[in-house]
Amino acid sequence: MSADRRKRGVWAIIVDDLFRKMVAIGLAVLLWFFIESRIMDSETFTLPLTWDNQMKVQGTTGDRSEFVVFLPSGIAKSRFLDGDTKVTTIDVKMSGPRYKIEDLKNNPLRLKVMTLLGLQWNRNREINGDGEVVDGSGSDIEVVDISAADIERDIRYDNITIELIPSRIRAEVEIRDTITFELTPSRVKFETKGDHRRMREDSATFTPSQMTLVGPAKVLRSLEKRKQVFRAELSFGSLDNSATSSLTVIDGVNLKVYPEDGAVSQVTVPLKLERKTYPLNLPLVVRDKRLDQATKYEPDEKTVPVDVSFAGSLGLVMGGKDTDARQQWATQNLRLEVYLNELATGAPLGPELQLSPWILLDGPLLHRYPNTEYLLEESLTVTVRAKK
Repeated sequence: MSADRRKRGVWAIIVDDLFRKMVAIGLAVLLWFFIESRIMDSETFTLPLTWDNQMKVQGTTGDRSEFVVFLPSGIAKSRFLDGDTKVTTIDVKMSGPRYKIEDLKNNPLRLKVMTLLGLQWNRNREINGDGEVVDGSGSDIEVVDISAADIERDIRYDNITIELIPSRIRAEVEIRDTITFELTPSRVKFETKGDHRRMREDSATFTPSQMTLVGPAKVLRSLEKRKQVFRAELSFGSLDNSATSSLTVIDGVNLKVYPEDGAVSQVTVPLKLERKTYPLNLPLVVRDKRLDQATKYEPDEKTVPVDVSFAGSLGLVMGGKDTDARQQWATQNLRLEVYLNELATGAPLGPELQLSPWILLDGPLLHRYPNTEYLLEESLTVTVRAKK
C-alpha cells in the first residue's frame, strides 16, 4: 500500500463521525474537572501572628504569609496567648478541593481578623493617692478570644474549611487614649545639679506650648489631677543666662505614657547670674547735688567694710585674684557714693545725716560691666556730718 493511500486512510478515520468524537472529548474533560473537584485535600500552615493598625492596608494582599489582627485607633497591641502562654505563631489547617489547596500552597496566605475594629472597650486603670497605677473596677488591659469564625473570608477561601490549632487564641490589647496639656511652669518639676536658686522658673517658656501624651485611658485622666506631670533636668554653667531641656513624663515608663508621634516640647528657663561674695573695704565719697553748698559734709569713715557679690565676667575677674589682689583692685576701681539733695520743704540739712550708699565702678569700667555683676549684699547706712 502506498504512503498516500495510508495517509488518506488515517485522515478518514479522524474525520469520520467528527461531531460525536468532539462531544466525547468534551464530556471527558468535564468529567475530569468534576472528579478533580471532588478530590479533597488538606494542608496545615504555620503562620506568624501579627498586628496591624493601618486601615489603608486592609485591602492589600501583601507578599508574605501571616495571621494578622487589625486594631482600631487608640488600641495598642500587647501579645497573643494560648491559655496563659504567650505565642507568636499559629497552625491553620485548610481543607477543601485539592486544586484550591494547591493554589494556597503556591501563594502567600494572609488571613485577616477585623472583628476587633467594632468592639466596645473598657477604660478602668487609674492612679491612687500615692501615685501608683492600680486596677479600678476593671483594667485597661482587654483580652479578646479569636477563632476561625473571626477570619475574613474572600473568594480564595470559598469551599475551604479553616481550622485553627489551637481552636482559639487570645489577643491581649491595651486601650490607649490621648490628652493634650497646656504647658505652664506649675506643671513641671525642675531639677538641676547646679544652684537651684539661680533658676527663674516662673519665667520659663515652652516650645511648642502644648504637649500631647498617649497612654492607658484611665492613667491619662488621672494625670490631669496631678500638679506636676513633666520633669525638666537642667544643666548650666556659671556664665549662662538661660538653660534649655526636653520635657519627660514623670514616671512615664512605668505608666506607659509617651509623647504622641515622639513630639517632645522643650522648656527654656532664664537664669540669675552666679554670684560669689567677698569682704572688701571700699572708699566712701559724698556727692553734693544741692544748689547751696555753703555747708560742707564729710563721712565719719573714709573707707567702709562691706560684702560685695560679683557675677558674670566681673565675677571671673574677681574669682581669679587672691585676697590682697582683690582688695587692691577694689580700692582702685570701686567706690561707695552717697548723695546730698535739697529737702522738699526747702529747709537746710541737719548737721548729721544717715544715708544709704550706692556701689559704683570707677572710670571706663563703669561702661564695661553691667551693674548686675556687682551688688552690695547687705542693707547699709553711713553717717556724714557737716564740717565745723
